[in-house]
Amino acid sequence: MKDYCGFLNKQQIILSTKNYETDGVSYYGSFGEEIHLKRNYSNYQLRYHEVLKRFRNNGCDPNFLLGGRSGTLWHSAKREDRLFILINGQESRKVDFPCSHINLCYRQEQNQWYQTATYKELVAQGRDHEDAYIVSPSLPRDIVKKMVELMLNVKGRSAVSNVFNKWLKQKNSKKDRNASSKLVRDYYQAGYSNIEIMDLIERKHESIKSYFYKGKLAGQILQWEEANLIHHIAHTLQEKFGFPVLTVYDELIFEEQHLPLVKRLMFTLGDCEICAHYSLMSQIKQL
Repeated sequence: MKDYCGFLNKQQIILSTKNYETDGVSYYGSFGEEIHLKRNYSNYQLRYHEVLKRFRNNGCDPNFLLGGRSGTLWHSAKREDRLFILINGQESRKVDFPCSHINLCYRQEQNQWYQTATYKELVAQGRDHEDAYIVSPSLPRDIVKKMVELMLNVKGRSAVSNVFNKWLKQKNSKKDRNASSKLVRDYYQAGYSNIEIMDLIERKHESIKSYFYKGKLAGQILQWEEANLIHHIAHTLQEKFGFPVLTVYDELIFEEQHLPLVKRLMFTLGDCEICAHYSLMSQIKQL
């Protein structure tokens, strides 16, 4: 992380928005605020003490093998505002790692990615049915995506259904943690029960269904795996090709002219060997 931030601090990065005239802009790097990114971790010792004891963690504190996403700066910007980031005076472009947590489970289980094309690319090619979140022509993708998220983060089918219902019925105190009114309408129009949606997802992803319903720690293992993968890709691109790459969760942001190169290499840059050594991915199924 030190080398990664050191490289970014030699660049000119401007955070902006569509309404930059009223919202203003923020400057980072060589002619602005110093970039000092950190990884965010939590202490799971009290709540999950017995589970943590069972992890084979190669001598590392297991709390540092869970979660670990970066925060602040461009990570806090709205998704639509990240489109207006300028890097060294150039417009930026982004690529998302498609269906990242599903993809990581497939890589662990089968040593290959489930998909390398985004949903938008699959639609353009008439192959949208191949997307990880398309399990029925009549089920909205965002409904399935939410259900998959819960299946990878919540313990047990009943609990997944209950949390999904709370989201669907807009009962969470934070509005951004509730379904939109359109998704609520789409859900009822589709006519599937929660159990039927889970069944469809399990059927499509039969080979990784043993990663579902394992609870919060499983989700945090996946989050750690994703954070390290995306950081490794960004750092490797910076080292080998000499251009800055910002990360936001499963997203890479870079100068526009590098888009073809990033798209070509992002799935082939290998793994961080240290991260692979300490990864808990192989232990999710035991939770």
